[in-house]
Amino acid sequence: LIQEAAIVAGDSDFIPAIEAAQSEGVLIRLFHGRSAHFDLWRAADERVEFSQEFINLILQEDEVNPPPSPPTDCG
Repeated sequence: LIQEAAIVAGDSDFIPAIEAAQSEGVLIRLFHGRSAHFDLWRAADERVEFSQEFINLILQEDEVNPPPSPPTDCG
């Protein structure tokens, strides 16, 4: 069972899924651009608008804490 979910979207297609998840107690965070559908924006519990500053912060975090390398095949 999950407690939180992140949705990256801008149109209203995800509204039924958001409402279903919320009915199970899941907190929904919407990550969106400037032109997110208003009903989608309103349905989410928390909202984060993508901006160049936001993207730069993510890229800086990746430089500081790069993802782990995939395992190599030793066989």
